[in-house]
Order: sequence, then C-alpha cells, then structure tokens
Amino acid sequence: MNIDIQALDFNMTDSIERYVKDRINYLFSSRHDQIQRIDVRLSGDNGPNGGNDKHCHCLLYTSPSPRDS
Repeated sequence: MNIDIQALDFNMTDSIERYVKDRINYLFSSRHDQIQRIDVRLSGDNGPNGGNDKHCHCLLYTSPSPRDS
C-alpha cells in the first residue's frame, strides 16, 4: 500500500507525516493487500491567516477483486 501525503498550504512536519501514516496503517491494516494507493491532502481551514484547524481529504485506490475478473 503506497501512501502519498501532501500539505497544500502549510509546511508539513515529519511528526505530522508520521502520524498520518501510522493512523492509515492502523485503520487499513486488515485490508492493506486490497488497497493499491492512498492519496492524502492536508490543508489549513484558515487559509493564509494560519491557525491550527486542518482539513484532511483521502482518496483510496483499490485493487480489483477476484469477482471482477
């Protein structure tokens, strides 16, 4: 499972990146073989004004199931 994380309007720290990867791996550990890729986009809700509010958008790409063949 490939995880692509991007921060859109703030500097992403190593600790934020590690936290997101840890949470995704925990949440999808039982399905890791069915998920090809997860794209994660993080953005600040306050725009250029700063602040601690963040928004997270995730997009999962799954592998075709054997039933789809």
